[in-house]
Amino acid sequence: AVSGVAHQLTERTANLERLRSRLDVWRASTPAAGTVPCPRVAHLRLVQVSFGYPGAEKPALDRLDLEVVRGELLGIVGRTGAGKTTLSRIVLGLLTPDTGEVLIDGVPRDEIDPADWHRRIAWVPQEPRLVRGSIADNVRFLRPDITDQAVGQAITAAGLAGEVDAW
Repeated sequence: AVSGVAHQLTERTANLERLRSRLDVWRASTPAAGTVPCPRVAHLRLVQVSFGYPGAEKPALDRLDLEVVRGELLGIVGRTGAGKTTLSRIVLGLLTPDTGEVLIDGVPRDEIDPADWHRRIAWVPQEPRLVRGSIADNVRFLRPDITDQAVGQAITAAGLAGEVDAW
């Protein structure tokens, strides 16, 4: 059993190193980070946003205009390849539009401190996956600077405190 666990740890370490190296490449390829604080998000606006993947016949998004205000519920539906995932990645800041602008409370997202922006947003994919480890590891998700207190606050805010306490 110990040998099996050691083998699993070795595999996980290799995968984690591959993930970290890809994150490093991605971080190196992103433009200089903004410095404007993001104390809240009350209004998100996309203005004429276009994005095309290399080699694609047509853009995934073509001059998209979108406004969302705090508290508004929005469903994004469409066929495979319609641009739903591309849109979410642009809003999250994982992709930069080829043209157009993403505004957060009137401030271009590129000017906002990315760490501050990422503290204000969350994304749950269609098929969520958990990382191996504790609940806290999954809440932190590769952000070791998040304190245990902040993890507890996030669990409470998500309405999961009762279930986590029961575990």
